[in-house]
Amino acid sequence: INPKGLETAEFQFNLLFNDNLKDQAQDLLELVKDESKTMDFSRKLAKLYMAQDINGMFKLMQEPGLGLTEAKAKKLLYSRNHNWAKQLPEIMKSAPTFVAVGAGHLPGDEGVLNLLKKLGYKVTPVK
Repeated sequence: INPKGLETAEFQFNLLFNDNLKDQAQDLLELVKDESKTMDFSRKLAKLYMAQDINGMFKLMQEPGLGLTEAKAKKLLYSRNHNWAKQLPEIMKSAPTFVAVGAGHLPGDEGVLNLLKKLGYKVTPVK
């Protein structure tokens, strides 16, 4: 087994913590402002994930005040999904491959699943 990451830890750290401190504080404040709302969102997302309802996940992630803004979705999800879809064919050529990504990377037109399907791959969920 030769595990290969799609990104470095340094890249992920910079992605998450390279915003200015004021923006980071505002994001954290929004997250903890209404704890029950945040917990409800997390429970709904987990339930949809366990039910393999990626369309439901995508819809939930787009809810105003709960989900990601389009700019954050592009930065945290879509641009990375496109980068991964470019890397994966070469990785998958060498051997059968299991790819694990966060749930938010799966749904939508710019989700990893759809991007791989567009490249001609058959994508099946693991049960």
